[in-house]
Amino acid sequence: RRAESAPAPYPRVCVSPRGEPYAAGLVPARSLAVVCPKLSGRVSVPDLRSAVAQRLPEAAPLPDEPAALARLLDALGWTWSSLDLAFVRHHFASSTATLGTRRAVPAADRAEQLAHDDLRLRLRMAAEAGGFRALKVATRRFARAERRLLELHPELQVVSIDAALLQALDDEISAAEADPEVVFGIERQGPAGPHFGALTEAFLAPAWAAVCAGPLAAAAPLLLTEAGLLARWRMGEALRAFVREADADRARRWLLCPVADEGAPAVIGHPHGDLPVPIYQGHQQIALSALLQRPPAGAGPLA
Repeated sequence: RRAESAPAPYPRVCVSPRGEPYAAGLVPARSLAVVCPKLSGRVSVPDLRSAVAQRLPEAAPLPDEPAALARLLDALGWTWSSLDLAFVRHHFASSTATLGTRRAVPAADRAEQLAHDDLRLRLRMAAEAGGFRALKVATRRFARAERRLLELHPELQVVSIDAALLQALDDEISAAEADPEVVFGIERQGPAGPHFGALTEAFLAPAWAAVCAGPLAAAAPLLLTEAGLLARWRMGEALRAFVREADADRARRWLLCPVADEGAPAVIGHPHGDLPVPIYQGHQQIALSALLQRPPAGAGPLA
């Protein structure tokens, strides 16, 4: 005799701030169907996420993938406009483009365009918020990503952490009147060497402190590159303190991280061992691949 299966439990019923009942974990398609009719004809991605979170706080989060979000909204009569950097309701008059122009863009290009514009918007918001960000990019695209970031944010000053650390280490050696060959001989042995702990205390840690008090303390927003020595010298705790201080002071510090997989957590890579970048919140790491795609034809002046 076949055993009877237990009935599936009903989803927990929640009540919105407006007194509307809805199921906990409500799927994005349903939550968007509830929220979108109450929106104006144009809404940015952050405002859309905020509207869903405020109206239905226990609904499932909207998808992070721009193409998936665009498909859900397209079914509800909304189209992405790269000129407005927002979703626009069909037949809603845009100040910068007509609906016919937007519909002329093929679906694949529209998804790519959305991903590109969504990333630019995230970078703009990160610039306004300040604090630390780890910007992940495929290793082979590192130089291109640096150029593209400086095109979009020319106010950034580039600081090579490795170059700054080596200069500070030279200064520490000179100040101590130490033998450079001895110091660098111990450094070449790496963290496994018998005297590396003494080297860190006497020279490497003071060099990092000098860099933090010097180039990294600039008032200008910084784009930090080439941080491999932090991984080689096992300076995870020092980097953690730097990230916390940058966030506390809202000092804009963007670390460009070449990685093998943009979907994985940010790391500082080095042949002697990778150093995980201390990330406390999801928004602190940003993948840059969409920024390096060629903008679709007809994407407009903001592409």
